[in-house]
Amino acid sequence: MIRKISGVTIHDFRMVQGPTHTNLIFDAAVPFQYGKTNEEVKKGIAKLITEKWSNYYAVIQANDRIRKEMITESEELRKNINPTYK
Repeated sequence: MIRKISGVTIHDFRMVQGPTHTNLIFDAAVPFQYGKTNEEVKKGIAKLITEKWSNYYAVIQANDRIRKEMITESEELRKNINPTYK
């Protein structure tokens, strides 16, 4: 199922069953140049899950730490190459 959202990987997966539904709790790693926001990724995954299993709910933490680190590194490189860069 997650293969339908190419490039996004999941980790720290766990299931918590309750009397009315089951929570699927996991982290989703979003690639730097994915082209969608974390919120869009979370909604897309949640939709796939509820379409297949109506009593399962996705509780997702979208992780874009890699994306933020890449942007910070790019900014630092630009500043080092061009001291007048703002």
